[in-house]
Amino acid sequence: MTLTVVILTKNEERHIARAIASVAPIADRIVVVDSGSMDRTVELAKEGGAEVLENLWVNYATQLNWALDQLPADTDWVFRLDADEVVTDALASEIKTHLGSLSPTIVGVYISRRMTFLGRPIKWGGVFPVRVLRLFRHGRGRCENRWMDEHVLVEGATAAFTGEILDDNLNSLTWWTEKHNAYASREVVDL
Repeated sequence: MTLTVVILTKNEERHIARAIASVAPIADRIVVVDSGSMDRTVELAKEGGAEVLENLWVNYATQLNWALDQLPADTDWVFRLDADEVVTDALASEIKTHLGSLSPTIVGVYISRRMTFLGRPIKWGGVFPVRVLRLFRHGRGRCENRWMDEHVLVEGATAAFTGEILDDNLNSLTWWTEKHNAYASREVVDL
């Protein structure tokens, strides 16, 4: 079983090395798809052992689907990770131990995502546990064509792991505010 981790980036020098380090013990291949970073993201990704591809940004769904189309045929499983996320040791152990023994009928795996805000865990407001399909068989999952709240969709049976992804963005409050204003604009496009 081969596992390829796909990380989409733009100006993620603050996060990329940490994300790559969290999946390096379990990944056969780490592919970073960068969309024009002006900082050290690409350099740090390469230093961390990732293969770096570059593609102009349209939206998240388009970028992820483009990345999936670039993966070689020998890719068995794909794990989608954001640059500001890390795989916990418990999840890494679970993937290493159980991914290869999943039934061939299982095409996707749901994982819990825990979030922090300015270094503090978010415990309320419906943001944990958030179950997300992040692990799927290559060729069996695509990102739905939306501008906001896009998800990987699969046709077939799914499983769930108990380990977690930690979404731990280290940017400032100003960055968070601008990010969520952009989210609101993307929601309008979908509406």
